[in-house]
Amino acid sequence: MTTETDISADSDEEEQQNFALLIQQDGKTETTLAKFVTLLMSYRYGLTVETAGDFIQAATVIRRHGRRIRCVFVIQEKGISARTTVPALSLAGTIPLFLLFPGHVCNDMETAIDAMEGVHLCRWELAFASGDESLQRSIGEAMAGIDVSALVLEDGDLEKKVKDRLERLDTLPTLPAVVLHIMRIISDPKATMAQLEELLMRDSAIVLKVMQVANSPYFMGTSRAGQRWTLQEAVVRLGVKKVGAIAQQIGLINTFVCPEDSEFDIERFWQHSMATAMIADRLLEEEGVTPPEEIEFNDYWMAALLHDCGKVVQGFFFSDYFERILRTMDEKTDFSQAEEELGGAITHEWIGELLLKKSDMPTHITRAVGLHHTLGERTAPLTGLVHIADNMAKEMGLGLREEEPANYDRDVLKMFGMKRESARKVVSDLSSMVKTEVRRLLKECMG
Repeated sequence: MTTETDISADSDEEEQQNFALLIQQDGKTETTLAKFVTLLMSYRYGLTVETAGDFIQAATVIRRHGRRIRCVFVIQEKGISARTTVPALSLAGTIPLFLLFPGHVCNDMETAIDAMEGVHLCRWELAFASGDESLQRSIGEAMAGIDVSALVLEDGDLEKKVKDRLERLDTLPTLPAVVLHIMRIISDPKATMAQLEELLMRDSAIVLKVMQVANSPYFMGTSRAGQRWTLQEAVVRLGVKKVGAIAQQIGLINTFVCPEDSEFDIERFWQHSMATAMIADRLLEEEGVTPPEEIEFNDYWMAALLHDCGKVVQGFFFSDYFERILRTMDEKTDFSQAEEELGGAITHEWIGELLLKKSDMPTHITRAVGLHHTLGERTAPLTGLVHIADNMAKEMGLGLREEEPANYDRDVLKMFGMKRESARKVVSDLSSMVKTEVRRLLKECMG
């Protein structure tokens, strides 16, 4: 039963909320920009994002929230009326209005809005470039001008605010549709090769990259150098699960939008993630390594690729916090330990698990991502495998920083029939191959 107190509490919470209004038309570029704006507003500035598909819906949102709307974004291919629409959306020039249009549309509108306060033209082509015209730079300057600051470390309630916001947000990113579709196919024991082929053939770009990766020495073996598999041959020889996991990997690597002026090193992030996946794969073939149970390729490959996805949110949208974590790290303190030293309330494990739950990722993969450092009371074999592979990647110099230390759990090593000495030997044996192949495969996936 809802009480008057509950209603009052909900009303008070809503009254404390401030909003960003996003008016977005359909289209690939529009969707990419909208995702970035949504995440930036939510994570970096703590604004609740309201989305409208047209100006009629936008008017309804403006009437509902009034002055609690702190900024407005319009993302579309066509310009708008500087005489009527611009003043209405900017609340007569009292809040920032960001117009994200193609370059030629911006050129047409420049003169009309030149004398208007708080109106910012942002060219699609320069949105993620570095420099003064980047979208992130324009937003930062405008928000500071209306006294809406980004979350900064001096805020004593930072951890609580971030945690509360992440838990209630409906704007968390989800995995791309193609990744989720592939995941469902390879998780279905009745799935056929034809179903996977049909799905992949819908996207020629993915097919091309899948073939490049599938024909790499890592998956083909050096004995078949110079030979090329077709998609059908790759599916037959590697299997539905392995080709599906490769396709998922490609979809994931091309998902995250990173502005050029971000401090987050997206290439190094993927090097570490792919190295962790490769090591997990080879680890199960190593003599003397005895996993407690069979672990499916697609499970450990995806868990390894995604194990640090929470760092992307930290690095892109809580850069102050992320940079402090990096400053806390040293030759004896890894990323996870640095998080704990800073309070441990918004760890990359926790954020990563939340992201994957929002994407309906299978629970065992989600838990492996959420516990690959902390492990829990009873460590699952999948979690343990990711934990070991993650630390081995760091020992190879493929951590978030080249010098990031490894921090193995002895009980997890014992679970796989290993000791610290045997882990060092595996690292020594695999290091050269992993470094070579990870760079090669990353180039194929991102190119």
